[in-house]
Amino acid sequence: MSLKIAKNKLEQSILKAFETVIDIAKTSGEEDNSTKIRQQLAKDLTNAIDEYVRSADVDISSIVSSVPAGVPVTTAGTPTTQAGTTTGPGAVTHTGVGHLQ
Repeated sequence: MSLKIAKNKLEQSILKAFETVIDIAKTSGEEDNSTKIRQQLAKDLTNAIDEYVRSADVDISSIVSSVPAGVPVTTAGTPTTQAGTTTGPGAVTHTGVGHLQ
């Protein structure tokens, strides 16, 4: 998905992270839970940002790579299959959209 579209989900996830730590603070009573609150907030923000970044569509269709000579090739022509390597450099045009892992 476009990161522009995913931005709203990121905002909602961050808001939820803050609401979670506010709930922890409200229910903590007299006990100091500031360490627990900071850890929870860090965890929730990390998860929200990670999910946001990984939701991006990465379009590699405009990337062209050069391939050096010597790439192994095999043909299936007649009368027999031929095997060898390329004799010169070539160009590879990439296609597709993927996601960060």
